[in-house]
Amino acid sequence: MGASTVVTQVILFIAVLGIASSMIVAIKHYTDETEAVFNEKSDKHNQMLQTSINIDVIRYNNATNLTYIYVKNIGSTSMDTDKIDVYIDGTRMPKDGNLSVGVVSDTEITNTGKWDPKELLLIVANKSLDKDISHDVIVVTPYSIQDTDTFSI
Repeated sequence: MGASTVVTQVILFIAVLGIASSMIVAIKHYTDETEAVFNEKSDKHNQMLQTSINIDVIRYNNATNLTYIYVKNIGSTSMDTDKIDVYIDGTRMPKDGNLSVGVVSDTEITNTGKWDPKELLLIVANKSLDKDISHDVIVVTPYSIQDTDTFSI
């Protein structure tokens, strides 16, 4: 074997090491991203399993057309009040002044501004409702957990 053969084999060996190293880095990056996505999905699923709400009381005021909806967080998840969706008779109530959502102050236990477990949420919706029919209210959490109740005026 001549010197040129040895040099060629060393160059090929270094090239193979470079390609193998690049593949290992690419596979490591792929597995890290896959793990991050899996962890995110797993956390969201766990939040869904730990979320539960119950509509306690619905009261309508004929004079002001305001519907007062009291909802209890009976799960073990804290939620942002600005991510709660409310539907009355199948219509989503827009958060443009016709809907206010907040934790009842005397039930607020821990995190100010968050709807924590065992706290009561007060939703005030401004919508004129017919007196002669039953009305449906659906409250949906940020984790897509919902409770439905029907009331009449």
